[in-house]
Amino acid sequence: MLHALFAVAAAVGMSLGTRGTGRYQTDRVDVDALAFILIAGMALGLFFRRTAPLAGFAITTGATALYFGVGYPAGPAFFAICFLMVEVALWLPTRTSLIACSFAVVTVIGSEAIGRIVDGGSLSGFAPYLGWLLVPWAVGAVKRAWQESRTQQQSEQAQQRRYEERLAVVREVHDVVGHGLAVINMQAGVALHVLDRRPEQAEIALTAIKRASKDSLDELRATLAVFRHADGAAPLRPMPGLGDLPDLVSSVRVGGLTAELSITGRPRAAPSSVDLAAYRIVQESLTNVVRHARATYVTVTVDYQQDAISVLVVDDGMGPMPGPDAGQGVIGMRERATSLGGRLSAGRGANGGFVVDAWLPLPEHDSGPDREPLPAASPRPNDLAAEHVSGRSR
Repeated sequence: MLHALFAVAAAVGMSLGTRGTGRYQTDRVDVDALAFILIAGMALGLFFRRTAPLAGFAITTGATALYFGVGYPAGPAFFAICFLMVEVALWLPTRTSLIACSFAVVTVIGSEAIGRIVDGGSLSGFAPYLGWLLVPWAVGAVKRAWQESRTQQQSEQAQQRRYEERLAVVREVHDVVGHGLAVINMQAGVALHVLDRRPEQAEIALTAIKRASKDSLDELRATLAVFRHADGAAPLRPMPGLGDLPDLVSSVRVGGLTAELSITGRPRAAPSSVDLAAYRIVQESLTNVVRHARATYVTVTVDYQQDAISVLVVDDGMGPMPGPDAGQGVIGMRERATSLGGRLSAGRGANGGFVVDAWLPLPEHDSGPDREPLPAASPRPNDLAAEHVSGRSR
């Protein structure tokens, strides 16, 4: 319906305009009934500009060629073919539109030339015709190229967002499952070791395995629910944060490994993204200690600075053992820190062991009220941990 109204309005406007401009073109044929019929034919092509653009363009081109071949005055009669050139260049492939518009230019200019030769007129002044017919196609082709470039850019951005979302899911699942399995593996080793001599200790280890597996499954469900609920519905269990560090540190105190947690500075509420990142960095660090470090002691220090939260994990073990997944945990921790504008370093300490040092900035508008410090075990003297905690930059 809209296309029909547009075609009718174009026919009326072209007819009235042509009648007005014809008065000043004394060398052209007077506008008569045939001229109005041809103008109506030009406008008819506009009706098909979306449903059958090439067919509509052919109708308008034929009517325009006949119009100028007869020698009727120029002016608003160019509107239909110029408009359709833009549409054809915009909606059809560049090669197809270029061929169609070139054919239209040759047809209209050829008809005009034949008409002038038959009437004995001059062939000068063809340049304006050529310009008027080529500029609309160029406008449409440029706009089409811009739209294609914009569409491609949006597609690439969407693909990048999907990749980042998948990467976030993989990172969360890796941290949750990796830590849970590491603790379960260590507890299972303890249970097997004391099964014959100390059954009561084996029972404690098996109970710890049951709790660790349940906690890991619950946290995994909560993690996946965050990504599954696109409508923003809150998951049944909140994501872990710095407030859960005491339980996390306690979970690795098995198999002769001593773990201590220390809080310095003035604890305060942190944005959820920083809260989760700090927890995951500690979780992955402790997982690496349990799986690879062969350590007997590990300290976790959380330092609340004025504009950031600093996390330091130091152990006295051998460091990461070579393996197919060696370094992947460190890469994931570093990605978490850099995504928040922070930084993370990981490597062997000056006197042995392995050190993970992360700095996570706190946006000023996200800093909340003070809260009670996290419960932590009293620190045990350890030369290696003390050296790294006191020697790092603040």
